[in-house]
Amino acid sequence: MRYTRFSFLTLCFVSFFTAASAVQAIDIRDYLVAEASLLEPTVSGINSSHISVRMRQGDEESRLVNLSEKRGKVLVLTTWHERSGASRVNLRQLQRLQRKLGKDVLEVIAIHDSGIHFARVAREMERLGFGDLTVAQSFGPQVMRDLAFQAEFSMNRGGRFTWVIDPKGEFRLLTDTILYWVDMPAVMELIEALIEGDV
Repeated sequence: MRYTRFSFLTLCFVSFFTAASAVQAIDIRDYLVAEASLLEPTVSGINSSHISVRMRQGDEESRLVNLSEKRGKVLVLTTWHERSGASRVNLRQLQRLQRKLGKDVLEVIAIHDSGIHFARVAREMERLGFGDLTVAQSFGPQVMRDLAFQAEFSMNRGGRFTWVIDPKGEFRLLTDTILYWVDMPAVMELIEALIEGDV
């Protein structure tokens, strides 16, 4: 009898643990409250393997890098132009976010999509004080052709300029608004949930 009761209790515990483990992550929309409502969930199904940008890794020459190479951490992909005051404000806020969480956890990739030479882009980033952000010159031409009809990537038609990619490489969020990330508790809660894989 004791054996039977023990087995039954063990079975109940195992069943409960298995069911709890199988519970799906919270829907990302549940986090889009307060300041986080300035972010929108993506719907295109694009992931990092679809995106290549020209950048320099460490001391190597610039090359087209597929963003799938950076899976394992949250990526914040943003476009900028040195003559835009709003771009500089946006980069400053993203720099604060990266410094708070650490580049090994969250990496900001700043894309200057003007076609100017990479070395000039890198020098401009250093001059503006953004040398610790990852400098990218442009999207690869195939990327622009593939995404031409995706409204979420219509940067040249007044579209979005910042995207958030989760550690699995899925594009999850976008915004066309300058966010003060570190100073917005609801936004930070959402970013931390993405880092932990809770959404």
